[in-house]
Amino acid sequence: MGNIDVDPAALRRAAGAAKGLGQKLSTDGRIVDNPNNQAAGALSAQSYQLGKALKNAADTWYQQVSTLSEGCAKLEQGLRGCADDHQRIDGRVAQRLNQIAKGFS
Repeated sequence: MGNIDVDPAALRRAAGAAKGLGQKLSTDGRIVDNPNNQAAGALSAQSYQLGKALKNAADTWYQQVSTLSEGCAKLEQGLRGCADDHQRIDGRVAQRLNQIAKGFS
């Protein structure tokens, strides 16, 4: 069985990147919301079917951006949890090995 080297700091950096991406999606991904809805309303008011299609596209876009942003938040939480778990377990292992080593001195 091979050794697996886990760097909690790297996991935390990845978690930070996921958080940053989620925040950027929550802002930049929604820049088009108001213009799309205004255009859809204006087109619908003139009885253009394109207004309804644009509204549906805008709603789908909003749902997809929201889902992706939520996914980034879950990824961040998972990565931070893994980093914490690895650090805690590594600390316990080191502590236990020190206790064992004291028995041989």
